[in-house]
Amino acid sequence: ADVRRAAAASDPVEALVALVSPTLAAHPAFVAAVRERVAAVAVAAADRSTPADPGTLHEPVPS
Repeated sequence: ADVRRAAAASDPVEALVALVSPTLAAHPAFVAAVRERVAAVAVAAADRSTPADPGTLHEPVPS
């Protein structure tokens, strides 16, 4: 039943939470918090995947 509920979710974050914990998936605030964290991780990953300007602190300046 939990797998079917997750499969029926149109939101991938909601589906993930439903697979991990159907009880927590019933709490919109928890799902929203997970969604915010996933978005933050995605932004951080995107920042690391683009070349940084040598003047930024993201990457060491070549010597």
